[in-house]
Amino acid sequence: LGMGNDGHTASLFPGSAQLAAATDMNSGKTCMAVTPADAPHERITLTLPAILNAEEIILHLTGSEKKEVLAKARETGPAEEMPVRFILHQQETPVAVYWAA
Repeated sequence: LGMGNDGHTASLFPGSAQLAAATDMNSGKTCMAVTPADAPHERITLTLPAILNAEEIILHLTGSEKKEVLAKARETGPAEEMPVRFILHQQETPVAVYWAA
């Protein structure tokens, strides 16, 4: 997975009308269409249950700005504000983070 400067990952965007449904652990869905709050087009994403069903999650980031966003995402706070927190703050699936300048 990657991560955007707004803390989104896998097209799980903060402010998206579909974020709650896409992160519902009881939805039974593998993927769904989502519309970012600040973009005019739909995207498709794996749902959080589908992502967490992996054996391991690898998060790859580049640049100093993303390193700062990652540090903020690792802090306690609402996952809805930075959806990458749904990945970082769970205990179900191992997460490896790789950062490069």
